[in-house]
Amino acid sequence: MFNVESGETTQVLGLANTTYQGTYIFAGTKSGAPAYIADPLSPTGVIYQGNTATNQVEVAPGQTQTVNVPGSQIFSSGTADVFAALTNLAQAAQTGTGVPAATAQLRTAFDHVTSQRTFYGANLQQLDNAQNFLAADKVQLSSQENTAVGIDIAKAATDIQKALTERSALLAAGGKIQTTSLLDYLK
Repeated sequence: MFNVESGETTQVLGLANTTYQGTYIFAGTKSGAPAYIADPLSPTGVIYQGNTATNQVEVAPGQTQTVNVPGSQIFSSGTADVFAALTNLAQAAQTGTGVPAATAQLRTAFDHVTSQRTFYGANLQQLDNAQNFLAADKVQLSSQENTAVGIDIAKAATDIQKALTERSALLAAGGKIQTTSLLDYLK
């Protein structure tokens, strides 16, 4: 049986119950509670209480991204069960028999966990690509907006003031022309 009291196994259980912003990332869509809990009656010493569903987020219009892998797929998947491998290795070490087989089982579980890490690496790459695309799209849209309706506010204010001054001058000149007679020029 998996000994949850030992430091190494507590660390593995802690990793399997990793949280991000209060959400258990390996619990499937049941992310409000720990993915694994200690259970001395279980052959491996733990039970998975999450589910096998995944969480999706929309990263761009019409494009969704899976953001998690359930812990049952990573830590307790068939012949690559980390908790079972640790339990078997602990029992083999205590009895002095079956250590090579238990070590091989632990290696298989370790390799499986390592291969599951590629999901997160690939997702990070896809999210970085989406972020770069959206940033470039934002720059392009801003450029198009400036071309279509963009104005230099300082220049526009100066042009308006200049136009108002010219209008006032024209109105003043026009007013003088109407009140001026031919006799005013003969003086």
